[in-house]
Amino acid sequence: MAVLVPVYRMKYSPSKSLDFCAGALVLTLIGWWTENRIQLSLPAGGMLRLQLF
Repeated sequence: MAVLVPVYRMKYSPSKSLDFCAGALVLTLIGWWTENRIQLSLPAGGMLRLQLF
């Protein structure tokens, strides 16, 4: 995350970093870091639902 967040902020505008996909990416990284399976599955299920409808 120490590399991802600054690079993401430089490449994309600050308004893009508030997008649902960016939020899901951060939640996924936190889930990997804490090794929490529920935390890993929530962003995937939520983003799939938002992008299908």
